[in-house]
Amino acid sequence: MTRGVYVPVDECARNGRFLSLRADDGTPHCASWDSELGGFAYGPGLPVQKRITHYFVRLPGAPPAEGSY
Repeated sequence: MTRGVYVPVDECARNGRFLSLRADDGTPHCASWDSELGGFAYGPGLPVQKRITHYFVRLPGAPPAEGSY
């Protein structure tokens, strides 16, 4: 099991990778930063309608996720 925490969105979250996200109302989302939209999106042209405030990060020393290289 991966150990991790949700941290406030920062520049690291705006990397274009799909992330596990939380909105300000606590709802979970999986989306990536879309620089053209200037926000998180589920896919091209599909913006997340909620205000994303946090994203999930693995803690240092946590085992690599299964299937990651």
